[in-house]
Amino acid sequence: MKKIILLITILIFLSGCGIIYNLNNFNIPDDIYFINVIDNLDTPEKICQYMEDNFNCQFNFFAFSPYQMWLANIKNKAGDCNDYSCFAVFCADWHGYETYQINITFENENYTHFLAVYVENGKYNYSSNWFYFPIQANNFKEIVEHHCWKNNRKWIFYGVYNYRMEIIEKGKY
Repeated sequence: MKKIILLITILIFLSGCGIIYNLNNFNIPDDIYFINVIDNLDTPEKICQYMEDNFNCQFNFFAFSPYQMWLANIKNKAGDCNDYSCFAVFCADWHGYETYQINITFENENYTHFLAVYVENGKYNYSSNWFYFPIQANNFKEIVEHHCWKNNRKWIFYGVYNYRMEIIEKGKY
């Protein structure tokens, strides 16, 4: 029994940056402080700067809602790349941006990584955790390629999710 519990724990740890949070099920809380923060984060640049200034990054086993991410960092806890991308996509969508999330699987690595994507002037820009990249990509694959080039990694698979958490594109290397 101990071996099974240990194996399950290891598999969860190696599975990636948590489970993707379904924004489709997110109910906006009646918290004026949270809503005031979101109201002021009206561009991807402001969203990323806010996350850099206020959030801590650390792997966790749970997918935070945008509100939970905000609360976790008030309580000096941390979120991972999935939580960052979820928060960023929610804030940008709140202000009318078309948004997506990309989940990338890397070669020879036991985890995945999430990016937030914003459509600006008909082109795709993205953020990785709190880093904003206004690269003006033409498609999602260009974003994946750019991210992997910047981080000296090779991707083997990616999935793109729309705001309703429906997978809209898959890519294999």
